[in-house]
Amino acid sequence: GVAAAPKASGADAEAAAQVRSALEEAAAIPRAAPRVTHEWFQSLSHVTVNINVKGVREEQVKSSFSTSGASVDIALDDGSGSTVSFELDLYAEIVPESCVVKVRPSNVELRMKKANTTLNWPTLEASAAAGIPVAATVVAAATAAPSRPSAYASKKNWDAIEKELEQAEEDKPEGDEALNKLFQDIYKNASDETRRAMIKSFQTSGGTVLSTNWDEVAKKDYESERPAPKGMEWRNWEGDKLEVGDDDA
Repeated sequence: GVAAAPKASGADAEAAAQVRSALEEAAAIPRAAPRVTHEWFQSLSHVTVNINVKGVREEQVKSSFSTSGASVDIALDDGSGSTVSFELDLYAEIVPESCVVKVRPSNVELRMKKANTTLNWPTLEASAAAGIPVAATVVAAATAAPSRPSAYASKKNWDAIEKELEQAEEDKPEGDEALNKLFQDIYKNASDETRRAMIKSFQTSGGTVLSTNWDEVAKKDYESERPAPKGMEWRNWEGDKLEVGDDDA
């Protein structure tokens, strides 16, 4: 026949009951919410807070903003039923209707618009700002503040540079003035031979030739060979036609 399993002793049954009771008590104890870190940074116009929690969906995040604070609740999807809550009592006022929350794969971002864009926050929350003089946090607004705010430091005055470029564009010569300016620049930086070539070729050709090659100009007789502009011909003061080259030669 089949041997029957031995019955549990009274001591074994009592131990098993104690184990079950301990497991039930442990299950009833709420699990502590995991510690979530955050960091913040600012520009002249905004304060941004990144809450470092991964894998959160938009429907798990609830937020609200007031002029002096922000509140964020993040329901964790880890089986614990835990909710991470952030209550921020901000250093200075914000514009609630211009604040946004972005849920990213690695964090939840709060982007809050400053009410005072000339104020540099020394700390995120008002409670941590004790002992910091308010006057020391104000950016000089009159002459020191850049006319084009930027989160990146720069010692260049881009407005002044732009005005200089605009002025240079207005002063830029055009037409004959630009051509004369080009000739002047070439002449100013040229060697003595190049200058002689330019003077002789331009004067003896009646202004129709400007050469910088002295080896060529020195041998050339532009007065007898100068071409007339197309459709025209050279004549002397008496009106007689001069036998010189034409522009198609």
